[in-house]
Parts: sequence; structure tokens; C-alpha cells
Amino acid sequence: MRGLRRHYPWLLMLLLFIVQGTLMPWLLPESWQSNVHVSPNFVLVVILYFGLYVGRHQALLYGVIFGLFQDFIYYGHMIGVFSFAMGLTGYIIGLMQVFRPHFVLYTIVLIGIGDAICEAMVGSLYLLFDVTKIPFVHAMTHFVLPSALFNMLFALAIYIPMRKWIDSMHLVKKDGEAL
Repeated sequence: MRGLRRHYPWLLMLLLFIVQGTLMPWLLPESWQSNVHVSPNFVLVVILYFGLYVGRHQALLYGVIFGLFQDFIYYGHMIGVFSFAMGLTGYIIGLMQVFRPHFVLYTIVLIGIGDAICEAMVGSLYLLFDVTKIPFVHAMTHFVLPSALFNMLFALAIYIPMRKWIDSMHLVKKDGEAL
């Protein structure tokens, strides 16, 4: 049982990865998708929680691995774009760990900023390499900001369970058991 505990983050993110790609397109109302495009990125939200409360290096690792999953499975235009963006975003938000965020608003705002940074990086790289022709301002208002707001709502919904789970992982980590 103790050996399985270190695999819980991987299992949670794998489950969220499957949910965001299979169930969420059915659950999001079509009226939301007519004017703006909302892309739920639940794995990124969990990666940003890990960056804030566990460490930036683990967030970088999770971001690179699950970003590659996204590149291969959902967005096959260019391999490595999501991997780079999610890993770098997890690391950057993990740098904010220095300030020790202990209240909800700070955490949720940082997660929203992190999601917007990740989406903007992906959009910028796609625009740079002519994968898309959508102007950057249009992409920001119709893709990035709605997605960031939706993911902030998800981050708010899971704030208490994530904090309790991460705090319990820290207790395990202090006792000398590897995660």
C-alpha cells in the first residue's frame, strides 16, 4: 500500500487527462463553444497546484510528461509544444512557492495566470510556425481567457481536496518515505 501511494499523483493526472479529453466535450454546452472556445485543462491545474505546494521541479516533470501526452493524443500538429508550455508554466508558477501561498484567492489567481500563460505560449508557437492563422488578440479573447476562467473555476472547486491531499503527502514526505 505504501508503494502505491507514490503513484497516486500519476493516477490522478491520468484520470483527469482521460476525463478532459473524453467527457468534457460532451458536458460543455454547445452555446459556450459558438462564440468562444473553452478547453478544459484539468491536468495543468493539478500540475500548477503541485508547482505551488510541492515543488517546481516536480511540476516541471509532470508538465513535460503530460504535455507530451497532449501533443501525441489531442494536438498532433507539432510534437513538443504542449510539453514545453506545460513544463515551463509549472516551473514558473512553482517559483511563486517562495511566497508560500496560504489563501485561496492567491492560489486561484496564480493558477489562472499559469493557464493563460500556457495557452498563450501554445498559441504563440502555433502562430510562429504557421500552424494557425488566428490573430493573437482574437486568440486571447476567444480562446485563452475563457479557458483560463473555466480552469480557475475547476481549481476553486478542487481547492480543499487538493490542499488536504498535498498536505497529507507532505506529512508522508517528512517521515522519510519517498513519494
